[in-house]
Amino acid sequence: MSKELAIISIIGGRYAEAEKMYGEELKISLTPDTYFGLALCKMNLLFENLRNVDEIIYCFEKSMNLVNAEQKSELEDKIIELCNNTLSQLNALYHQLESQKSKEANKALLSGALAIGATLIGTSKGSGALTAVASGVAAGAGVGVSMESLSKLGEIPEIQSFIKKTSIELVTKLRSVLGTRYDNFERGLIETGIVNLNENKVIEAKETVEPKKRRLF
Repeated sequence: MSKELAIISIIGGRYAEAEKMYGEELKISLTPDTYFGLALCKMNLLFENLRNVDEIIYCFEKSMNLVNAEQKSELEDKIIELCNNTLSQLNALYHQLESQKSKEANKALLSGALAIGATLIGTSKGSGALTAVASGVAAGAGVGVSMESLSKLGEIPEIQSFIKKTSIELVTKLRSVLGTRYDNFERGLIETGIVNLNENKVIEAKETVEPKKRRLF
């Protein structure tokens, strides 16, 4: 399989297609960039019934185990960037749904247009295969979400509950992937108001940093 074909599929928003390509590649050889690409696809398919956070974490861990020492820091950077972008967009979706609840006559039903803007993963570091996978996915750093996918989760409160559960699960389980860099990653999420992991802890931390910042939960 050409990894370039998988990247093209990701850019086109065909995450399931790219996921299948990476899966076929793993039958031939186990490489850190293939596992990273697979994690990226699964991240974009979180709203589909058959993908979950544990699969993403597994792929990240396998990628970290296979990467050489020189590329470890680069891979950690890419994982952090991807997760930050995804969590930020889940945050945006949560608030879009909250706004729709207060505006619609029927506050529980999903309707209208919801948009999540894809964000390009940074390309400033590295020049190997990992960077090729990461930098080629202008659509890949966003959450692949459609009205159809959201509707399958139920009404707005159920969708928001799923977003909250998924966000917290992703953040907490990343500890096993990021190791010593996890605390900095978590602190950054708290300071920017992307996610609330523990109500008391986050309120205390955020009041110290900037009381007026908006919290997700």
